[in-house]
Amino acid sequence: MSYYASSEALIRECGGILQPPERLTVSEAAERYRRLNNKGAYVGAWKNDMVPYLPEIMDTLTSREYEAVCFVTSAQSAKTEAILNWIGYTARCDGADMLIYEKSMDDAQDFSKRRVDRLHSNSAELGACLNQGKSADTVLTKFYKNGSMVSLLWPTKNKLAGKPAARVALTDYDRMPQNVDGEGSPFELARKRTTTFRSFAMTYVESSPSFPILDPKWRPKTTHEAPPCKGIFGIYNSGDRRCWYWPCPECGFWYQPCFSLLEYDPTDDFVAAGESVRMPCPNTKCGAAITPSTRASVNRNGRWLKDGQTFDDDGNIVGDARRSDIASFWLKGVAAAFNSWPKMVTRYLQALEHMERTGDEEKLKTTVNTDQGEAHLPRHQQLIRVPEDLMNRAGDYGERVVPLNVRFLIATIDVQGNRFEVSVHGVGLAPGAQEFDLWLIDRFKISKSNRIDSDGDHFPVKPHSYLEDWLQIEDKVISKTYPLADNSGRVMQIKVTGCDSGGRQGVTSMSYAYWRRLKKKGLGHRFRLLKGEPQRAAPRVREAHPDSQRKDRHAGARGEIPVLLLNTNLLKDWLDKILDREVPGGGYLHIPDWMIERKRFLFDELCSEVRNEKGEWKQTSARNEQVDLAYYTLALIVFLKCERLNWQNAPIWARPWDENPLVIDPKDKQSAAKNSGKSLSDLGADLL
Repeated sequence: MSYYASSEALIRECGGILQPPERLTVSEAAERYRRLNNKGAYVGAWKNDMVPYLPEIMDTLTSREYEAVCFVTSAQSAKTEAILNWIGYTARCDGADMLIYEKSMDDAQDFSKRRVDRLHSNSAELGACLNQGKSADTVLTKFYKNGSMVSLLWPTKNKLAGKPAARVALTDYDRMPQNVDGEGSPFELARKRTTTFRSFAMTYVESSPSFPILDPKWRPKTTHEAPPCKGIFGIYNSGDRRCWYWPCPECGFWYQPCFSLLEYDPTDDFVAAGESVRMPCPNTKCGAAITPSTRASVNRNGRWLKDGQTFDDDGNIVGDARRSDIASFWLKGVAAAFNSWPKMVTRYLQALEHMERTGDEEKLKTTVNTDQGEAHLPRHQQLIRVPEDLMNRAGDYGERVVPLNVRFLIATIDVQGNRFEVSVHGVGLAPGAQEFDLWLIDRFKISKSNRIDSDGDHFPVKPHSYLEDWLQIEDKVISKTYPLADNSGRVMQIKVTGCDSGGRQGVTSMSYAYWRRLKKKGLGHRFRLLKGEPQRAAPRVREAHPDSQRKDRHAGARGEIPVLLLNTNLLKDWLDKILDREVPGGGYLHIPDWMIERKRFLFDELCSEVRNEKGEWKQTSARNEQVDLAYYTLALIVFLKCERLNWQNAPIWARPWDENPLVIDPKDKQSAAKNSGKSLSDLGADLL
């Protein structure tokens, strides 16, 4: 508690509480009251034109149209200075309680001593706003004469709860835990601290990006959309997405300055390469280039543009801007006021060389994030295929017919919660090849059961609950035939059907019960149950017989049901190589062109998984059924020993059509036996 010798001193000390807000913006207050004392760099008054992109960001902090401001950028951009100027504005012009969150307690203490205390000592008028007394100026709390209190905190469950304040700031957000003690993101938790202040509430969050791109197949849907990442980019994408534009000083063409536009001389001397850096105008009719020495003057003419807006020929902003309660800004590193282009280029080239020599990407990730202000896509994901790549291989070999080179068919089933997804592949030899190729013949689903409601409509399939829903598989898959491409009228039967037996509780027991039914009918060998192998070092495929005394006891297995256990990762590696092949012959997937229009989702599904840093396959899209169906097919190929198949002396089911008992003439039910020259009993033994 402070004591005063006279009422005059008391009134003078408390007078700031009674003063009305000074009608200045944050950027105006910074120029009027902020002083810098960075010896060896700059000493003097704050100048907004040194960081021309910052005034709009700072002034939006007092806007009642927005609840939050997000700033994504590189290091050396003065993004944290906006917080200090906001503190100065709060202390001198318009009082309100503030909460400043740093990454940790140590960082909060350092920010207080290194940044806030120097703000007070270097800027006399701001320092004079502090209350008198030791308790008014502690390491983690600052009290001002206008009644404001600024608290320095760090993201914990307790620090982000029960502390209402009109103004909240989070610095270096991507280095904070993104889920605070299981309560949620620090941004959302901090934002809740301002709720009671309604339109006067404001949350500011800034950071250079740190998290990798989640979907390597991502393509921006709008001009300013950022890659899908956790952290600061996620907040930015929720906002109105403003990007910084420059006008070319020669032709007036407006564009976003970014690292990819920089050019430099190709040389092994990375320092010399950096010294040669320039940025040519993207307008190919211009050719003018910005250099490090002219960058500052060009930067002063820059402007922020919201997503959906453009510049007309006269430089006016036109178009319908994206709307949000978050004003979000993304400044690329080449426009950051204190970033050196030559050093950016040198560090980038050094990081590339280090990665190529050692395989370590950390240096490259650091320079992309902190120097360039952009998200990093790991190199192992940069060559990820996209659906268009697979569409380019599509060929015209008929719709749902067996192409000329296919020797036998494999069907696979992926069990979903309300349907069976089915795929049919042909296996055979391309002309002149010694190893097999795959032909995608069909893809369909079984989604309606034979159960009918009171209105006569079919109930949806429920594979986990109803055995009768599984009974459709025999007619619609196992016994399905496809016409041959030679127009002979003959059809080919499916050699074997593989079916997923795991997933939702109840699926395993239903799949076992269905297999038992097929076995009684003599069809057990034509239907193979599949399941993922938990051991990473296991072979690609091995046969097991689950026993009720072990882990499959709830499925009612008694050791009589054969299940193929699949090493998912190894089989998907194989599928990845197949999808990467560019020419037929020796492991290539042929896709019919009719699927481009009618099965477009299939191409997306084939591109739905990527290999992560650990070499494991990770799903990046909601649907990946075709990946599962394809690697199930490869598992059955392994089980049938097709990799070592002598195609000139193949088993009877893999022979050319005229010798193959799986090829039948619907008009002649005995054609398979006649073509093989064997009895029906011998034929059955061969087909097992």
